[in-house]
Amino acid sequence: MSKWKFSNRSVAHLTGVVAPLVAVAHRALELSPIDFVVTDGLRTVEEQKEFVRTGKSKTMNSEHLKGRALDVAPLVDLDGDGKKEVPWDAFTWKKPDGDPWDQVADAFKRAAAELGVPLEWGGDWTTFADAPHFQLPKGWDITGWQPLKAPKVAPVVEVKADEAAIEAAIVEAGKTAPRVTPADLDAEIADEDFHVFPGSSLTVCALTLKNGFTVTGESACADPANFDAEIGRTIARKNAREKIWPLLGFRLRDKLAG
Repeated sequence: MSKWKFSNRSVAHLTGVVAPLVAVAHRALELSPIDFVVTDGLRTVEEQKEFVRTGKSKTMNSEHLKGRALDVAPLVDLDGDGKKEVPWDAFTWKKPDGDPWDQVADAFKRAAAELGVPLEWGGDWTTFADAPHFQLPKGWDITGWQPLKAPKVAPVVEVKADEAAIEAAIVEAGKTAPRVTPADLDAEIADEDFHVFPGSSLTVCALTLKNGFTVTGESACADPANFDAEIGRTIARKNAREKIWPLLGFRLRDKLAG
């Protein structure tokens, strides 16, 4: 479970960034020992020209123009006043537990390895070190990419309040005949995966059951300003889980009829 969550501004900067890199960013936030913010993603040609003019970039062939790069910055309490700030002095400011830029970079590299996404960090570049920058290698084809490992998400309380109330009522009524329970649903789930479509708030959850069958659930916001990645995944997972009820009900009825 992540201690951090992306702000609306970070989510906005991820809009237009390709799916593999968005997935890496979300997983990195879950892995990172410190908070970080997304400061830039997809750029227009005019925006890139301004970056080159001000010396913040050296090329008009940036991966930012294709949505294949993003910039992030760690958020730490530099002076002990309880407010998190960005240590823009990059590699000169140190803490006993390591450089904050390195810690964020390590989280990104671990996330990329888990998800099967090749990743370059600008902090490793020798000619123009760029600590905030992460990009996909030039020429890497993202067509057909699927994560090797589903990002971990905050635990979902499987037995909701209404389910618990129904279960209690069934027990109180003395109904002991075979039935499908919330615990039966949860026992069937073998794996889960989430995907947020780039440029939208549409979140899809795919639950793989023990026999290999997959059910899906979705969530989306009418107003993108309301988008929250963790809430979206929770709702999408709930909607996918609801589809298991009729499947197990059919299986039980088939068994009883046999």
